[in-house]
Amino acid sequence: MKLKNYTNIKNSFFKELNSLKSKGFISFVLSTSISRAISFLSIMFLARILTKSDYGLLSYVDNIRNYVLIVNGLGFSNVILRYCSQNDALSSNKGFLHISLIIGIIFDVVIISISILLFIVINFDYPDANIYLVNLALFPLFYYVFESLQMFFRATFNNKTFSLVTVIYSVLMISFQIILGYYFEIFGIIYGRYFAILISLVIAIIMYLRKYKDKSIVIYPKKKEIFRMISLGLSFLVAGASSTMITYNETIVVSRFTLNKVVLADYKAATMILQITYFFINSIVLFVFPYFVRNKTNLLWIKQNSTKLIKYLAVLMLPIHLILFIFMNLVIFIIFGESYLSAVGLARLILVSSLIQTIFRMPLGNVLIAIGKEKANVVINLMSLFVHFGLVYYLTSIYSVEGALIATMIIYALSSLVMYVVLKKYVKGSDLNEFSPSN
Repeated sequence: MKLKNYTNIKNSFFKELNSLKSKGFISFVLSTSISRAISFLSIMFLARILTKSDYGLLSYVDNIRNYVLIVNGLGFSNVILRYCSQNDALSSNKGFLHISLIIGIIFDVVIISISILLFIVINFDYPDANIYLVNLALFPLFYYVFESLQMFFRATFNNKTFSLVTVIYSVLMISFQIILGYYFEIFGIIYGRYFAILISLVIAIIMYLRKYKDKSIVIYPKKKEIFRMISLGLSFLVAGASSTMITYNETIVVSRFTLNKVVLADYKAATMILQITYFFINSIVLFVFPYFVRNKTNLLWIKQNSTKLIKYLAVLMLPIHLILFIFMNLVIFIIFGESYLSAVGLARLILVSSLIQTIFRMPLGNVLIAIGKEKANVVINLMSLFVHFGLVYYLTSIYSVEGALIATMIIYALSSLVMYVVLKKYVKGSDLNEFSPSN
């Protein structure tokens, strides 16, 4: 990107930023970013209160547990965001929420029951992982209900409530994990998470009842619409799961080839640096998502605003990544301590993947979902998942941890390119029917 073009885009970025103030964009992004920053602080403290070996073990346990989280609620928290964003009738929106909670909870009970049995009988790479996984098994159920309420607040444009419950959850999560983790190590961290999610859930329910209970009746969707919701949820689930499993599979392959908790801790510390680059991106994408949903049939609007989104994210993320690359030694030292300085090289390599993910892959994927091209997103992410697994296994066997990171970098670039092609054809009115039939 030429310097003059970058300057013009930057000026346009700040001009657009001023116009978004009236919509609550600044307060929304700041509050949600602060919330994520607070959550990230827990990483720094946990790395210091646990031994490096225990931190590596906790990272391994969390990675296994996350396989359950990616199918959490059958993808219905995203269904709530999609359905309620495009509908102004509160009665119908409450019906969408209630049905989503019922279906998601039933699905979670089944999945959690199965996962507990598997956690008991499977021989993991680290024998002491089983007991921690069993103790963490119920967490996804509580988190699904909390996340569903969060998405409902956002979808109904109740940004202040969304931001408040999000910040409360983050503060409680870091506080309970640090306090109980200090005294009871990994078990303390696990039960600290339960305290945080349960208190946050109670607060979210109280806020929901105060704001919505008496304002209108609940109109439940018809059976035909419920089946459409399930179909959409499955699309979200497959797309999200395949995308998320790229990083999880990467961790599993690295763990299998190294069988070293210390090396795994370095890898985990390096990947956690990505959370810094995601602070603003997640908040921005979540803010703009409902607007893309409401304008999905306005091809000119989609074209102009998807281009703006990518340009403005480039303005934001390029300087952040450059600063992180230059000062990575200092960042690692401050967050994790001197014993983790061996992760600096890995963290710098990951920044390349992060740049592709935050400027292109994440926003493009969310725009495709918002405009009804979730089936295209499913196909792209599934193909990426299978190709990535083979590539990461091959490159890790040759280049160790660095090979895994290079594999992810390649997949992010290729999938971003395909997403761009699909979106470009959509805004031109020449849809890819083999990816997603017209809704």
